[in-house]
Amino acid sequence: MTKRRVEELSGADLAAMGWGTRRCSYVRKRPTVAYCFNEARFRVVVDVAAAGNRKAHTTSRVVCDLHAPRVREVLPERPEPDLIGVNEVVAMTGVDASALCRWRKVGRGPAAVKWNGRYWYRKAEIERFSEARKILHGLGFATCREGAIPSPKVRGSG
Repeated sequence: MTKRRVEELSGADLAAMGWGTRRCSYVRKRPTVAYCFNEARFRVVVDVAAAGNRKAHTTSRVVCDLHAPRVREVLPERPEPDLIGVNEVVAMTGVDASALCRWRKVGRGPAAVKWNGRYWYRKAEIERFSEARKILHGLGFATCREGAIPSPKVRGSG
């Protein structure tokens, strides 16, 4: 397991460094090699755990404000209390998760909200969708109408 932390350099740390190590260690390799000559303000420390034949070790580099990793904001697990996840929708409606995904992509089905990399549905919207689906299925929506689906071809017939 790899853990990364960002430490701000103090004045004493900067004074202890030579001029060459005081600049940012960022190097862009494509399309051409380019170096960053800004003054370093942060140290990025990476702790790597032992794995297989490799021993645990720590590496560090100094970077400027521009190239320091961004600290991600920790978002709450559920954006609003009335929103439910995909697994709960599947349990409520009996619709497969892959069908929900397919409907979301083509703009059908219940409206979804994306939050923190996951899709959420409003409970009232799911209940409305479920009732509408029951009514349509009760009227014979799910059955084939005459001529709606072509009959399969039989081998050997003209």
